[in-house]
Amino acid sequence: MNNIKAMQADLKPCPFCACNPRKLRIYTGTDFAIHCPDCGAQMPPRLTWESAAKHWNERTPPEA
Repeated sequence: MNNIKAMQADLKPCPFCACNPRKLRIYTGTDFAIHCPDCGAQMPPRLTWESAAKHWNERTPPEA
């Protein structure tokens, strides 16, 4: 769990409200998802914390 706390510090702000997501949701004891406590945005669960963090941090570049 210490590794997860360290990775939480590296999460990008919520793409919808700019809140810092610090809440980890664990489904069925094995799936991980990141949830914004302010606006409720949530990504689909992933099998590992590393995958959840990677997908949360991916952003589509804004159109020029």
